[in-house]
Parts: sequence; C-alpha cells; structure tokens
Amino acid sequence: MTLNLYPGPGRYARLLIIALLATCILLPIPAAAEPLQQSAACLPDDPYDLDTMIQVMSRPNPPTVPVQLNDDLTLVYVGVGDMIADGEDDTEPGPTPRPNPRPTEPDPAQTSYGPMKIRAFNNANRFMFDIIMSERMLKRIDRCREEAGLTSADGGEDGFGPAEGQHVFMPLLLNGSAGTGPAAATRGWSNGDDTRIVRSPTTLWPWRTIAQQSFVGDDESRCTQTLIGPRHMVTAAHCIVNFGTTAWKTRELTPGRNGPGISPYGMTTITPNPAPGQTVWYFVPSQWTDPGTSNQWVWDWGMVVIPDFLGNQTGWMGYGAWSAGVLNGETHLNRGYPRCNVPNYGGEPANCQPARLYGDTKACELGDYSDQLADGWNRRISVSCDLSKGHSGSAVYHYRYDPHLDKTVPVVTMVVSTEVCGSSCSATNDFPSTARRLTPADVAVISFFREAFP
Repeated sequence: MTLNLYPGPGRYARLLIIALLATCILLPIPAAAEPLQQSAACLPDDPYDLDTMIQVMSRPNPPTVPVQLNDDLTLVYVGVGDMIADGEDDTEPGPTPRPNPRPTEPDPAQTSYGPMKIRAFNNANRFMFDIIMSERMLKRIDRCREEAGLTSADGGEDGFGPAEGQHVFMPLLLNGSAGTGPAAATRGWSNGDDTRIVRSPTTLWPWRTIAQQSFVGDDESRCTQTLIGPRHMVTAAHCIVNFGTTAWKTRELTPGRNGPGISPYGMTTITPNPAPGQTVWYFVPSQWTDPGTSNQWVWDWGMVVIPDFLGNQTGWMGYGAWSAGVLNGETHLNRGYPRCNVPNYGGEPANCQPARLYGDTKACELGDYSDQLADGWNRRISVSCDLSKGHSGSAVYHYRYDPHLDKTVPVVTMVVSTEVCGSSCSATNDFPSTARRLTPADVAVISFFREAFP
C-alpha cells in the first residue's frame, strides 16, 4: 500500500489530504519544525512539495506506508537508526580498479541516470527514510540552480581571497626536508614520498571551507568534510554511517580548525536528542546502507546538512560533474585533516600536529577510472594525493572559471574514499589511493537537498 498525496484533481485537493494526514495519521507538527525551504528556493511555489517532505520526515511518529508526495517524489520509512560515539571512520582499501586512464563518458547535460534513491537520517527522531526522486525532477532543480549561479562558490564574510599558490605557508614539516631522500622514502605515501605541509592560516580562502570531523570533545581528526553551501557539507559515506548498518555517527564538525582549541568559525556538534532547531540531516546513497551491496566503494559519498549557517562566515566551494576528458586536463588539489598518534600506523605526516590542515605541495594527479555504471560514468578514480587516516571524505577539487562570478574559484569534483599507504608505498606506487567522483546524478542530488534545506 502507498499513501498517495497527489490524487490528481488539483493542488487544493492535495493540500486537503495533507491536512487530514497531519491531523489523523501522523500527529501535529512539533513546535521546532524545520524551517521552510522557500527562502532559498530556485523554483517558486514549491512545485515538488519539499516542505511537506521535510515535515513528514521530522514528525514524532513515522508513516506506516510509503508516502507518494507527487509523481516525482516518494518517501519510504525504513526504521530507526542508532547513533554511535566511537568507532573508526577510516576504511580498508577497496578492490583494485580496472585500468582505464582515458575513458569516454557522455556529456553531463545529456546523461540519463533514472530514478535516484537516497537514505536520509536525522538526529532528532532518528528515523531513516529512503527518498526516491525522479530524474525529471532532479534535472529541473539542478538546471535551475546552475543557471542561477546557485551551484557556485561563495567567498563568505571576507570575500574571495587569492588563488592557492599565493598564500603564505608554515614551514615544511616533512622529516626536516621537503619530503625527499631516504627518510621520506621509508614512510608511506604516493611514490614513497610525502610532500604534505601544514596549511595555515586556515582563515584564508578556501581553506576555511574545509572542516575537521572529530569525536565530540577530541582533537584527533577522524574525517574531513567540505562546505558546499551555507550549511551543506560533502564527504564520504563511511564518515557518516558504517557500511551496511544503522550506525550513524555523533561527531563535531569544525571548519577552518587550526590546532587544539582554535576554531575561528565555531563548530557543529552532532549528538542524539538535539535541542529544538538543532537537527542535523545525513544523506547517503541507499546502496551504501545495504549490507548486500557487493562493492560499497561505488557508493561512498554523502552529504550533511547542519543547523548552523557556518558557511555564511567561511563561504563555500562550488561543486560539479565533468567528464574524464575535462578532468584529465585540470590541476587537482586535496587538503585534509590527518589523524596523528595512531598506534602501529606510519602513514601520518612526519611531526604530525593534531587538528591542523595539511596538503601536498604537488598537484594531486588522476590515474585510472573504474566502476562505470549504466549512465556511462565511472565512480572511482585512483589519485596520487598524499593521504592518511583523517583525510577520508576530504574534497579533491580544482580551480575553474565561473561565469556567474567572473572569477576562477575552487569546485569539488570528488571525495577521498580509500588510501593504502598506511605502512609503505614504493616509488612505483603512483596512484595508491582512490576518490569517489561526483557524477551528474550526484550533483543533481546535492542541488535537490540545497533546494529543500535553506
């Protein structure tokens, strides 16, 4: 049985049924309901009932049958999730990609991907829903937001700074050198050589858009997330929920953190039973939460919507999907918060400083593409970025001219998924780690949630 909130006679009939649903089936909306999405909407008059979607998922009692809001949007209640305070956020290496360094992929605008299914969870009622979205709706929302410049970067309160390469860096912290020589070669990074340095001050653009993910009250990094909207962060799915489980994670997210106790833009603390108005939303591909999924790394990306509009201070990076032919011609970068003091692990930077932002002095080059699905797009890309525990979920991005801004700004195109140089990587390991790339479908899903949540 499916509860159909779109009977067809017209919008007034639909609103009447929604009202009846509110009074008879799902109980009244609590006082601390989510803010309406219309203040940040690209499409007027909420044509896809996104406000109703949020209200249904926010209620204290879940629907007992699937709720069809309209022809393009359906909610399916899945169950109650758990929230865990501990556990590892880093993963073991995924399967070795099949070599394909120069794949042919369709034009993003012409890509057909079919309906999308995303698992949603919030820390207020801890209900899990599958949100089933039509390709037609996703493309319309994404096209509207892209044409309006709503997928673009933003400079925040201080505006856009100079492009990277013009910043002042802290001294190199790599075995007393720039990461060359026998000492560096005994550690474990791309080509057996770690060129990461501390990136500071983190109040510079765009480093202030990068957030450390940690245990609540802890200095050690567990993952890295990146602001791509006023309160919207992109990361790896494994940073949000353990694969194939209902174990969603309580964490602190701190953009621009620059050492223990140094949080220039504040933080969001994610715990169960938040105060009114402090709900946090997690979104990952539903396949990631299915223990029967054979290759979970294909689905290792996710999104977090926080209650605090930290991006209004820090700004945010843009996001987009470009084919392999375009990506291979760009210069890619990665910055993340490595975890220090890991027992029996040699992958962290030499003289690793907790809660500090690190990044290569070299570009992060792309290797083989793999895991092409029916839409013609490869999901995983091997990368040369120097990575270690804590970098999971961090963005791989490049600078791109944005005609809406008339500026060259950073855009996120993938997130770090796995790394293999925890103990050693030789000079022949050019691309030892993998990133989960954003496809046109993923970008449209991001735009959908930015449309739904202001």
